[in-house]
Amino acid sequence: MAVVRTRLPGAELVDVESAPKPYEGRGHDWCHGNGCAFNPAVYAGLSRQHLQSLCAFSDEVQSLRCYQRYSEMQGLYDVAHLRRDDIANPEYNRTHPQGYSVVSKESYLAAFEKYGFSPDEVLWVSDDHTGRWHVGRPVRYQAGWSYPVGSEYVPGIVFDWLDDFLKLYFARTIFRANSSFSWWAGLLSPTARVLSPVLDRRHIYGVDGMEEITVDFVDNNDAPWLTRDDRLQFDIGIGE
Repeated sequence: MAVVRTRLPGAELVDVESAPKPYEGRGHDWCHGNGCAFNPAVYAGLSRQHLQSLCAFSDEVQSLRCYQRYSEMQGLYDVAHLRRDDIANPEYNRTHPQGYSVVSKESYLAAFEKYGFSPDEVLWVSDDHTGRWHVGRPVRYQAGWSYPVGSEYVPGIVFDWLDDFLKLYFARTIFRANSSFSWWAGLLSPTARVLSPVLDRRHIYGVDGMEEITVDFVDNNDAPWLTRDDRLQFDIGIGE
């Protein structure tokens, strides 16, 4: 809030999860510290169209080569998001609370076949930096990240994940992961059809076993998944 108030001196911090009327007008600037996409108190009253109107890429982002490249290919390619990084790290999962299961790559390949996509023509996005699952992933600069600041800003790149997000955003089809990263890309995208994994169980990699899980995909962006406390993420009914 100290940083927020350098721009908005009179801003009020509001916990909308406990506020009786989270959307009531306050007559001044205010903010909520928990922007998780699965927060019903924040997003249940909003529409996809309204959220798209709130989110716009800056001039700096639009000047990037990656933005221009994917923008020129908008709606002409299909992409799958393979979520890995911390959720596929047994050491991390054994020492930190974890709520995300690891969806097998075979689940994606089965979904390609189910919906009539050629595996050779689908592009991939992944945060697998080990090369174990996403063989051939381009090596990119990894910037820092800290809480509560977030991602480190890098001149000429902006954020180290931005290239991946833009690839999802401008796609014709997104095979989404159990991840808010590709969920937001699909929600905000002006072109993408979103196919989502159905996470009907939780299996923490390295804790409940060393297996990835095999799941089905459905033709929408609404399929939820379980959190650490067995709540369903994204079970909030955002309309058009």
